[in-house]
Amino acid sequence: MEIDEPGDYPTVKPKELDKPCTIEDIGNFVVNYINSDKMGLVSIQHLIIADQSQSGLQDPKCMKLAELHSKAVDFAKSGVPVSFSELPKRYFPFNPDFQHKETQLDDQTNYYESNKALGVLYRKIKVDELPQRDEDSQSAQFPVKEHPIWQELMELCKSHVTLEAIEQERNLVLKTFYEYSRKLSSIKQIYTIGRKPLTEAEVYMGTILQSSSQTKRRDEMCAKLGDATAYLVEQVKWEFQGYSNDPVSLWLVRSFCGWHYSLETSTHQDDTGKDVKEWKEAICSFGLLSLRSAFEALDVIGKRRPDPRRKRSSD
Repeated sequence: MEIDEPGDYPTVKPKELDKPCTIEDIGNFVVNYINSDKMGLVSIQHLIIADQSQSGLQDPKCMKLAELHSKAVDFAKSGVPVSFSELPKRYFPFNPDFQHKETQLDDQTNYYESNKALGVLYRKIKVDELPQRDEDSQSAQFPVKEHPIWQELMELCKSHVTLEAIEQERNLVLKTFYEYSRKLSSIKQIYTIGRKPLTEAEVYMGTILQSSSQTKRRDEMCAKLGDATAYLVEQVKWEFQGYSNDPVSLWLVRSFCGWHYSLETSTHQDDTGKDVKEWKEAICSFGLLSLRSAFEALDVIGKRRPDPRRKRSSD
């Protein structure tokens, strides 16, 4: 087993200003840091060159990259970035297979089979494809009024909700759903890391189940997905809740109505008689949001939680 001495690199002289630092200088540094941070690029280049070289980590290019990594780490303190011209080039323009992007966004012929440990481990791990959800799995397997949650909820809501009241709120709830489904569809497309859009379940859970060798990018996208999903959920809640001077029962009726439609059918037709495509692709999560909203409304009615609704601007 070989043990090397730790690297001893010369200290990078920090960038200095010939005047007092201002908020504009700080802003310029933050923008420059975002644009010039090369730490990830240096690390990946180090990994690939070590795989391509017979000398592995002892290759002179890897030694240079180790020094550049130290410089990249100190960039936040020194203000001196690593430039592209300093990066050693690879020995050949292909990537080891353990860098393969499993989302298949890039040229699949741009890889070679690595004979190093990472390549062997990569090929030993098999990632199963996510099972495709049965399009009909959302439909109720028994009549709506026989659903156990329906029966329990109706017992709790019977003094506040009637079928007539549900019908009166039908248009508002459907309008809320169509807006929700449209935005949900956009989120599926925007925050995917592959060619296929995210599933309804991924968006609702705020996670990305697609496999990718770019774990940092997936983590960043998951964070953005979570923020976008949370905002969309809040919009639905606001539509159901109304305002603080509205009857709480109206909040409950709208929520119950949304959940009722999610159970009633897995398809819906517009005014022209055509099936609404978004119905199947969003009704499951919309139903869960509606059910949660109904329970929250019941808690407010029962004085088990404070009323979270907004005040009208004129109040």
